[in-house]
Amino acid sequence: MGKDCGGRPGVYFKNMGEKVSVGARVSGVRTFENMNPSNVREILEKYSREDGISRDKIDVYYELFKDKKYCLLIYLENPKGYKQFEINKKGFGSMAAWMCVGNIDEIRVRRSQSL
Repeated sequence: MGKDCGGRPGVYFKNMGEKVSVGARVSGVRTFENMNPSNVREILEKYSREDGISRDKIDVYYELFKDKKYCLLIYLENPKGYKQFEINKKGFGSMAAWMCVGNIDEIRVRRSQSL
């Protein structure tokens, strides 16, 4: 997460093998620990609509998540498209699915840089 999205932590997105193209501000976070199948069902019932999960799909997601031990819900606001830019994953591993940095410019590749 970066801190250059209007003063709030930001999240940036890219598809595998592509450049970063979208970002959003984080407006809230909910965490759940020590999950069990009952907790998973409760979370799905309570938050599925916010997550874009239709009521008829709750059972499908329940089967996927019933044995998970943790849950993290990140609320995003003000999604914004960006002029695409590359990032340098050095130190994070080339297969890193997500990375935390203080500022996106710490990993943004400038034209004069090379990966």
